[in-house]
Amino acid sequence: MKRVFVDALVLREPFTGVANALVRTVQAVADLDGARSYHVLVPRSLRSPFRPAPNLSVSRSLLVGGESPGWRVFYEQFVLPFSVARFRADYAHFPAYVAPRLLFLPFVLTVHDVIPFTHPAFCKKSTVRHFKFAVPRSVEKAVRVIVPSEFVRSALLEVFPSCPPEKVKVAPLAPAHPPSRLSASKARALLRERYGVDFPFFLFVGNIEPKKNLLTLLKAFFAARMRSGFPHKLLIVGSEGWLAEPFRRTLLTHDMEEMVETPGYLPAEDLPAFYRAATAFCFPSLVEGFGLPVLEAMQEGAPCLLSDIPVFREIAGRDAVFLPPVDLAAWREAIERAAAGEFDSAPLRDARKARAARFTWERTARIVMEAYSELEGEIYGG
Repeated sequence: MKRVFVDALVLREPFTGVANALVRTVQAVADLDGARSYHVLVPRSLRSPFRPAPNLSVSRSLLVGGESPGWRVFYEQFVLPFSVARFRADYAHFPAYVAPRLLFLPFVLTVHDVIPFTHPAFCKKSTVRHFKFAVPRSVEKAVRVIVPSEFVRSALLEVFPSCPPEKVKVAPLAPAHPPSRLSASKARALLRERYGVDFPFFLFVGNIEPKKNLLTLLKAFFAARMRSGFPHKLLIVGSEGWLAEPFRRTLLTHDMEEMVETPGYLPAEDLPAFYRAATAFCFPSLVEGFGLPVLEAMQEGAPCLLSDIPVFREIAGRDAVFLPPVDLAAWREAIERAAAGEFDSAPLRDARKARAARFTWERTARIVMEAYSELEGEIYGG
């Protein structure tokens, strides 16, 4: 039985994008794969998010969750190789962009996006420096590279033209939870009881940061409500990330605080009720590697107003409304049409649910396991 080391030091509570993908993928692989054993290393202060499995063990590192980025990079590059050696792994999986430079062991790498290379203005300078230092060598040395979308695969091969295309595998992600099967009335009742939400609303879910293009959404929503007079509010669900100040300033400048609510991060188990009750889900991102909230909204049948960017076309197919990312008039018109119920028929809801049902963690896990098998074939001869 091959022994696989999995680096989960990126995990921080509350879990968002990359962390959610890591936990769901590792758990699905362990549940399906009886041919390998997995050892997962998590930060010392983190409660293990993994369900027990006979082939899955979890240990805690010296690294405390929330340590400074500099300390995390030092640990990743110079301490982590010794942790891998102690486990006596046959190979490793680094599911968050970077592998240690001093590692002398075959490994699989997951790269969720290449935004620090293609759109550095949307990232902290420290993130761009770290990626430029660590990611090229990690991609070069990896036996297989896993990405979440064909869009990221194409972008990665452009950024790293020396990377052989055949070693990059696409493993699409899936919704964090199964479909809720909530009716709209039950979803509204739950939100009224738990959060005091007793009004119709449009919904955004994600971190508040520049690449999410929330200023366009705010201005379009404001214009639509002023012109049409509908009673809806805009709910921005998510934590404030990097450079959130322009978002706050726009709320104040346009006197939007009465029509826009920002409850912050909410438990993942409550999000299906928000998706189900929403008049529409709005996701105006300028660039993404995947877009899990899109799938989660579609899974609940919510009408989706999305930026017309390649990865959203890849995820949503023909079952969403696509809009030029910064076209205020187009977003305003789509919001007005959604408020009038134009995108909310039963057949359209069923089509969105069917589209989302194609994406499962079992499918993701089987592609990851294929990458492991290919590594074993190349390195160990089978």
